[in-house]
Amino acid sequence: MRRVIYTLALGIFISLSLNAQQRSEDFYYYKGEKIYLQQRKDKIYVKFTSSANREQLRTLSSRDTSLQTYKESLDNVVLRFSVLESKNRNEISSVSIESHKASPDVISVNYMLESNGKLRGLTDEFIVMLKNTTSFSQLEALAVLIIF
Repeated sequence: MRRVIYTLALGIFISLSLNAQQRSEDFYYYKGEKIYLQQRKDKIYVKFTSSANREQLRTLSSRDTSLQTYKESLDNVVLRFSVLESKNRNEISSVSIESHKASPDVISVNYMLESNGKLRGLTDEFIVMLKNTTSFSQLEALAVLIIF
């Protein structure tokens, strides 16, 4: 009897462990639902300073021939961000990431995140959507309270 209970308990533990391993530690909430994110280590999100342009991206790209441009955002010739991916779909090395971070034209570099088949970039920005009943001045008042 003990053996049956032990085997059952072990089976439950293994099942829960496997389920926990499938869940990511990265998540966000949307409309009360917890949305899990998986790191895509074959793609990185690079956010640039406001003075960066395409020439800086070319210089950055030429230093690391293992990467290619997947997507980029230009605003009036100013480069806002770029998603770079590994040419061979392998994991992008931490050396490559640190090399990009060292550039004076780069604000941040992070692995891309994926949820429900959609890629998401992690930035240094905090985005807030206000309810119809909340005014911007209320948000500003709250921000002052939090900062000070």
